[in-house]
Amino acid sequence: MPTLARWCFRHRRIVLAIWLIALVVLAGAAESAKSAYSNQFSLPDTPSSEALTILQHGFPTASGDADQLVVETTKGTVNGAEKPRIEAMLAKVAALPRVASVTSPYTAPGQISHSGTIAFATIHFNAQATNLPNAAVEKVVTTRRLRGDRVSRSPLAARPSRAQQPRRVLAERPSVFSSH
Repeated sequence: MPTLARWCFRHRRIVLAIWLIALVVLAGAAESAKSAYSNQFSLPDTPSSEALTILQHGFPTASGDADQLVVETTKGTVNGAEKPRIEAMLAKVAALPRVASVTSPYTAPGQISHSGTIAFATIHFNAQATNLPNAAVEKVVTTRRLRGDRVSRSPLAARPSRAQQPRRVLAERPSVFSSH
């Protein structure tokens, strides 16, 4: 080992050149291999892929991914004066392209908090998250904004572009808008 260290010290320019060449070769290999990555995964002719195909053709609302939209009001309850605004916003979201359906907190049990100030709706998309264009998700974000409301961005909408993202995951936390 001391012999190698002495040689490297005496020939430091050659060692530096070797390290630079190795770095360039590794960067080139990584760049050329990057295009081989794919976020598409399929196992044809398996029971689970056949089930997904049946769902996609027969029940598009059940075959896509879903995200939650959480509504919070600080004045009254979501069943009070805010209900018409919330229902109108949910109807607009349900009419968007790529949205298969919206499960309203007013029609599904257990989606309104005990205090009545928080509720959540489930947005069902007609495609898996990996196949949803960013523009479709952004449209949901801009549609759910109501005048005078404070809105935090949906984790699904805040995802990186396809080029930056090896795999898409739906929201781990719900998106929120508050009514003041």
